[in-house]
Amino acid sequence: MVTETGLTTTHTRTSPWSAAGEVYRSRVWQDLRSLFQEDELTDVMLAAEGQSIPCHRVLLAAASKFFHWKFVTHPESLDHNLLDIEDVDFDTLRSIVSFIYSGQVAITVEKAEKLIPASVSLQLPELTNMCKDFLLHTVDNDASHCVVIYRVAKANALKDIEDKAWHVMLERFQQIAVTDCFKEMSETEIQQYIGDKRLDVASENPVYEALVTWVKHDVENRKSRFDSLMENVKLSNCSLTFLKNTVRKEPLMTSVACLKLLADALICYTSYHPHQDGTPRQGYSGDNTLIAVYEDQCLTLRDGESEWICQDSSTGKKLEDSSACMIGDGIVFTIVYWRMDQGKQQEVLEAYSSHLKLDSST
Repeated sequence: MVTETGLTTTHTRTSPWSAAGEVYRSRVWQDLRSLFQEDELTDVMLAAEGQSIPCHRVLLAAASKFFHWKFVTHPESLDHNLLDIEDVDFDTLRSIVSFIYSGQVAITVEKAEKLIPASVSLQLPELTNMCKDFLLHTVDNDASHCVVIYRVAKANALKDIEDKAWHVMLERFQQIAVTDCFKEMSETEIQQYIGDKRLDVASENPVYEALVTWVKHDVENRKSRFDSLMENVKLSNCSLTFLKNTVRKEPLMTSVACLKLLADALICYTSYHPHQDGTPRQGYSGDNTLIAVYEDQCLTLRDGESEWICQDSSTGKKLEDSSACMIGDGIVFTIVYWRMDQGKQQEVLEAYSSHLKLDSST
């Protein structure tokens, strides 16, 4: 359909001559790439890391305001037609030049990590957007790269991608916790990650296992941080079997701070059956009777008016090496386990202590 207004003619569908224009543009781009590949009529060298790429400055200036500013406004910045691109490695520069000449570039998460800041610096918004679209697509379909994508987005102030990556990290914790990227996270990142209340886990077992794995990946440099990081693990949400068979036997759990965390988690609540296994409930309510479980032994702490008595729940026998007493609004509860030699106590193997509030509202 053709409409005429005065001397102006508008074609609302493809005409033979507009198709010819498309053919022309395609041929010119192809010939320009051929000139680049054959190093013909090039008039500027882009350099990085001691290596250079011959280019056509007119195309660079048309593609990027940065290059236009360099070539037109400040040509003196060139050294004999050589322009050194700072803070960009040669492989990244080669990918950028390929994009300028073709509008295409092969992108991976690792390449995007370098291409984004470089494309922003060189004022190539189309390349920046291409990388952003790639990261948004990848974060939805490949959880193994979420940590790197989160870092890239955070470093380059890409808030939408940063939030998306963090959401996926929280949602797919168990997938991410077994990746190399997780093991290479910084202490600050680990603390923020496992400390986030929105972490999507059915129990705290995998969170504890992930932290231990992270520490042991570089145990000499990380073991001193284990105690403080363990405060972000909710051991009370671990299964009882896991606490007894895994947490209690972990060599990293030998400090006073860690033993206290374990003791807190091992204390279960009223109405807790000694043979029931599952996630302990938080808080204390009910009368002044507490149940504590350690290995196969179920202990009862019962209010004896002047003191709290520790008993073996199955026999009712008072345990002489365990004690509990009232302090303020709660009970300090301690269990001591000895190494025995011919029936005699030789040394303390383990001692657990916990302060339990008796306020029924908590």
